[in-house]
Amino acid sequence: MRNDYTEKGPGWLAAPLPEDEDLRLQTLRDYEVLDTPKEEAFDSIVSRVAERFRVPVVAISLIDDSRQWFKSCLGLDCHETPREQAFCAHALLEDTVMIVLDASEDFRFRGNPLVTGEPFVRFYAGAPIVAPNGMKIGVLCIMDDKPRGGFSFKDAALLCSMAGDVAAELERRRRLDTCRSSL
Repeated sequence: MRNDYTEKGPGWLAAPLPEDEDLRLQTLRDYEVLDTPKEEAFDSIVSRVAERFRVPVVAISLIDDSRQWFKSCLGLDCHETPREQAFCAHALLEDTVMIVLDASEDFRFRGNPLVTGEPFVRFYAGAPIVAPNGMKIGVLCIMDDKPRGGFSFKDAALLCSMAGDVAAELERRRRLDTCRSSL
């Protein structure tokens, strides 16, 4: 990592940048997906995730240099949040699913505006969305305003698999765009 966690306020830490941040951002931008309209394929994945995990909030979060932008989301009224507030910026640093059973008790998040105010995040689980070159460009995450007692290995594996579905859809979309532009 390029730097350590940055304290943003009492009980609230911003995630450090990955060591490969420049390449990660270039990989994200190569997809040309930021600030694009809703797409049924991504909305379908989000709906399946919400149904499977029975959570009120699901998002496909792409982590840009200063924000997390939601390609698709359910249960949120916004389309982006500052990166420094993003749980997903922390999850991006993990090799597998990041699980926070109760954010109000986690030293990294208890003072975070997303915990102390809308949407009052308590439970969070996020699986990195990994591009074919190994860069983690975003996170498929689930959230609830109630803490949860546990998240099984099977649940984590399924969330990772569904994050793989997002990555595959991004690749399919990129190949289609490349074909269209070459015509």
